[in-house]
Amino acid sequence: MTPKAFVRLLAAAGLLLLPARMVEAQTLSCPPCEIRLTPIAELGSRAAAFQPSVVNTVARFSDGSFAVAPQFVAPLILLYDTVGLVSVAFDRRGSGPGELESPPNLFMGRGDTLLALEGLRGTRFDAGLRPMGTQRLPSPAPSILAVLSDGRMVANWRVSLPDGRVSQAALLDATWGLLNPLEPASPETAVRGMQMAASSRGGAWFLHPGSSEVKHLSNDGEQETTVSIRRTWFEPWVGQPPRAPGEGVYSRPRPSNAGLSELSPERLLLITSFPSVEWKPAVSPGEPLRPADASILGSMETMLEVVDSSTGEVVAALKVPGVLRGVAGAPDCLFATREEEDGHITIQVWKVELTAT
Repeated sequence: MTPKAFVRLLAAAGLLLLPARMVEAQTLSCPPCEIRLTPIAELGSRAAAFQPSVVNTVARFSDGSFAVAPQFVAPLILLYDTVGLVSVAFDRRGSGPGELESPPNLFMGRGDTLLALEGLRGTRFDAGLRPMGTQRLPSPAPSILAVLSDGRMVANWRVSLPDGRVSQAALLDATWGLLNPLEPASPETAVRGMQMAASSRGGAWFLHPGSSEVKHLSNDGEQETTVSIRRTWFEPWVGQPPRAPGEGVYSRPRPSNAGLSELSPERLLLITSFPSVEWKPAVSPGEPLRPADASILGSMETMLEVVDSSTGEVVAALKVPGVLRGVAGAPDCLFATREEEDGHITIQVWKVELTAT
């Protein structure tokens, strides 16, 4: 069997594994179109002889290979080839150059390079997962990062300003030096988890966890556009949602913007997580939560929305069960994890396509 035929076989198998609701699309505007998810890869952990409890981040190189960083295990980055087999396992642990101290977050840099950020360190890898250098970061590694076309970066990085306000993002140079604080807010209203995506016209898009407004900032940090998304099902909120008493360790979460990417200059993809109708606390008060609790992930759903970047109109939407997240370096790809009976994790990767109906 040729490698191309094997990929097609994996894609077909991944499609059969999708719940029936996964293909339920909703057309919301004219011209008629819908979101389709096409399986393109299935990555397993058995070949790597480890049992990760959670997959932290997934990144895709230009040749179609994937880098995966498990969480809650020893620092590790896996490189999967285009047919879903592990080709490199980087587990060099330590505090020196080209080593990892803790499980990293993965982001794609310029020139098809991989950025692995953990703690106060950042390590750059080439497409073969060979370390190219490690540098110390001025602040703890950001959870969200967008690399701009000129090499500068926008990060979800809390910076204290001289007037007492808190910046929820910062513009950094290629060496992680602070150029300009962005999105200033008071400590009371500053929220973590702000989503951002590099823009093809320069600068970056910003979306707060509980907001229905997308902002576009230039490379210099100047706000150029604010687009109000026309959706009635989403309830905006400011700050972190409160925890309801008597509902266990985790209260019922509100819908939260969980991802943002630019499919084209005219189209943005919004990823929103929200509790299903059957949602209930996974643990009793005082009981610790397991790192990967299927009862929580299984009771969450994800809404995918393609939005017109000029008008805020929702062009098409698709509701799917479970939790889907974006793939670094591939704005039109999503991934989800599935825990097998033996505890191993399978990562399914889909391509997002907008097609006419």
